[in-house]
Amino acid sequence: MKVELKFADCLHCHRAVPSNDYFMLRDEIWRMVHPTNRGMMHLECVEARLGRTLERGDFATGAPINRMMSHLNPLLRRRYNPSRVELRRGAAHFVTVLAKHEDILIRLLKRGLSNWRAAHWVVSSPGGIRERVGANERPR
Repeated sequence: MKVELKFADCLHCHRAVPSNDYFMLRDEIWRMVHPTNRGMMHLECVEARLGRTLERGDFATGAPINRMMSHLNPLLRRRYNPSRVELRRGAAHFVTVLAKHEDILIRLLKRGLSNWRAAHWVVSSPGGIRERVGANERPR
């Protein structure tokens, strides 16, 4: 019996790839685990096929998805190891995407976007005062 895979199913284990497990590899690394440029895999499944742990150099560093998803996926964050500047850019890009796609924002809020943490935020208050807010703090 042949199983028909959907686009968001892992090419290795055939389970659904959750939206917080999206990332992008360099083309030559992806081709080591799959012959075409189509499809998805869990981070762990890519590592299983490669036979090693992914490193920062394996990821497409110019792809905003890696910076954005580093906030949502602790394993990706450890492997990709983004700088604070990259995390800030990823957070800004993430917020921009959410602003354009209200349906996604609502789904994430329902699932607990409050668990999402950035390295540091700069918050502007109504009086124009800017303050730094750490990863686990809330703006006042």
